[in-house]
Amino acid sequence: MVGHELSPSDKLHVSEYTSYGTTHRVYLVPGKWIQIHTHRANELINIKTFAMGDVAEYDSFNLKYLGSITGITAKTVTIQPPRYRGCKRLKLEHFAWRNAQFDLEKITKENAETMNHI
Repeated sequence: MVGHELSPSDKLHVSEYTSYGTTHRVYLVPGKWIQIHTHRANELINIKTFAMGDVAEYDSFNLKYLGSITGITAKTVTIQPPRYRGCKRLKLEHFAWRNAQFDLEKITKENAETMNHI
């Protein structure tokens, strides 16, 4: 995988989800990292990689809600929102859809701008 070494004990999981002409191919090693490869018309257009502790989006409405990744399994990614006792558990397809184009700097600016209007 791009940017990640696999040790002999690592178990690589691969899943694929298609929605509205966009395919997200998800590669992950449970408890370590997840990588989203985004394809349109069979062309690779983006790769995003997240590791345990990285920030990711778990929900949105007017704002995009972010938290730290605390768990990666073969079926879900768990995110801990700041100042919230519970965790948010996303199925891989939802995590991939929300985070395939993740850009923390852009989200921070957009959230700040939106906060000025609500």
